[in-house]
Amino acid sequence: MLTIFLSAGSFEAHAQHGESIPSWVRTIFNSYAEDHITDEEMLNIIGYLVQIGVIPISQSIIDPGNLYVTYYDNPNPRYDGVSGEVLRSSMILEREVDYINENFRLPHDIQIITEECGKKTTYYNNREIVICYEFINDLFYTNFISNEDKYKRDHDSMLKFAATQATSMLTYVIYHELAHALIDMYELPIKNQESAADQFASLVLLHRYGNSGTM
Repeated sequence: MLTIFLSAGSFEAHAQHGESIPSWVRTIFNSYAEDHITDEEMLNIIGYLVQIGVIPISQSIIDPGNLYVTYYDNPNPRYDGVSGEVLRSSMILEREVDYINENFRLPHDIQIITEECGKKTTYYNNREIVICYEFINDLFYTNFISNEDKYKRDHDSMLKFAATQATSMLTYVIYHELAHALIDMYELPIKNQESAADQFASLVLLHRYGNSGTM
């Protein structure tokens, strides 16, 4: 168990030396990313930082950034059905973007881009979250094929189930990549970013949708 003692005085001392992020704050987030601090302990620490004014919570805080969605055309017609019928018709990106813009303060604009990449992947780079059509296509058809026997007599139900499963998984991916964006933009000193991004996505989805799993 890692015990950390915090005080407003220690923050002021570091601030006087011109540090943008005090070293003890870096230690806290590194410890959390390395699983030395539990979720409950981390929430208590954040609450204390808010209480002593290290993390200011005010409606007057400027929120200069927003998240936007850009759909690029598919040069490969094989992905038209997925991008059109599953991705765009579900409005999943627009739904989560509205939630993020309402609940997160972003220092810069970020774009979610859907495009053909040549491989099945998603990634964050330079204020862009890229979701490849190949990745979406794979999500959809993996769920479609894996449940083919279950719905073999009801093709429409199989398509609907596969689309629902794919969009649920994609929701998780959105918040995973958003975590990478926040780590980058706020220059958070987190060593194991993949683990931190997974934990962030899980916590946000648990808060947003609860245990029902309905998205």
